[in-house]
Amino acid sequence: MLLNIPTIFFIALLNFSAVAFVWIFVARCYPKYPAARAWAIASALAALASGLWLTRGFVESFAPVAFGACLMSFSTWFYWFGIRRFYERDIPSWSGWTAAGLTFAMLVLFFAFEENLVGRLVLYSVVQGVPVTLALVDLAPRRGQRRSHGAQFACATLLVVLGLYIARSAAVLFNIGGPSSFLALNGFQSFAMVSLVFAAMVTNFAFLLMTIDKLREEVTTLAMSDDLTGIANRRQLFQRLAEECANSRRTKVPFSVLIVDLDDFKAINDTHGHAAGDECLRSLSHCVKGRLRTTDLLARIGGDEFCVVLPNTEAHGSGQVARDLIHTLSRHMVKWGGASISLAGSIGVAQWSPDRHATPEQIMAAADHALYAAKQQGKVCYVQHETLVMHPLASATLQPAAPDEVPQPSSAKAS
Repeated sequence: MLLNIPTIFFIALLNFSAVAFVWIFVARCYPKYPAARAWAIASALAALASGLWLTRGFVESFAPVAFGACLMSFSTWFYWFGIRRFYERDIPSWSGWTAAGLTFAMLVLFFAFEENLVGRLVLYSVVQGVPVTLALVDLAPRRGQRRSHGAQFACATLLVVLGLYIARSAAVLFNIGGPSSFLALNGFQSFAMVSLVFAAMVTNFAFLLMTIDKLREEVTTLAMSDDLTGIANRRQLFQRLAEECANSRRTKVPFSVLIVDLDDFKAINDTHGHAAGDECLRSLSHCVKGRLRTTDLLARIGGDEFCVVLPNTEAHGSGQVARDLIHTLSRHMVKWGGASISLAGSIGVAQWSPDRHATPEQIMAAADHALYAAKQQGKVCYVQHETLVMHPLASATLQPAAPDEVPQPSSAKAS
């Protein structure tokens, strides 16, 4: 049984209106989420276009149909705009002009070929296919990246949409399914239109799934990050330590842990205020992170204590890193309220070993023990737990390194 044109467009009107209300609600609940606003506009335009298309057979003028096609074209462009905003990319300035130009051209040609159903359907499919293709390009994973399940789902549904537009054009060009007219579509064209409405709804559900995935990632990031400094927190630290311990047990390649403590932090708070102390902690985390490898992890344990995890690094390499960090902090000044606050740190170093420091708790206790020894022996130094030998800044032979001369942690095979 064939669905007549008013029934198809009435179904589309109801579906797009419902989706528009959902996106409006999401946009109001999450005002800092611009993709939801773009998708709300897109769904509203699609609903309005469906309403204009309902006038087929009731209004003698062809204008509502042509304007409806223009609105549906703008709707597809706004769906692509939403994808761009979802990935925090700028919307190219040329896209708006392209959409306006294509829509205007489509409007003129719709009037010019009012009785030419073949030209109308092919032109409409081409105009719709451009933003759909651009959306697929933006949803495709980049090198070294993995798209969320929602993005993969959206890619699949948009491929279906693009395929349906191609199939409609091919069918009308080669007269597949029998003759069609302005008021009566053949069976194939009716099926294709209903399928397009269904695919558009499923694509919006995929966008909702992308939204849920992103919100979940943001919640996870907040749960694993320190509020003050933005670096990893204690939970993420121990999760990473468990992974490194398991990897070292499997590969027999050790890793090292540094616990960095800001010397005389209480004096900074008492002299300059707690806001200055917070700025010093942020500055310290930024300073230390800039001297580490991308594979290393910097975490704030609490208060003025930080932890550095150095994968595939033995005592010799971790000692070089600790020495460099002490030099770097000693040269760093924090400007606050017209005053310059100098920073100094003490560091405890421990290397993973299968017999003594096999668990995250054990290696952290060893590094903390070494830090305590560094504090007791005069601060501004680092102590390695394996030897509990103090390495003061004054006796260090390593000169302050330039940013491109940072001593890198050695591997387990280093001497």
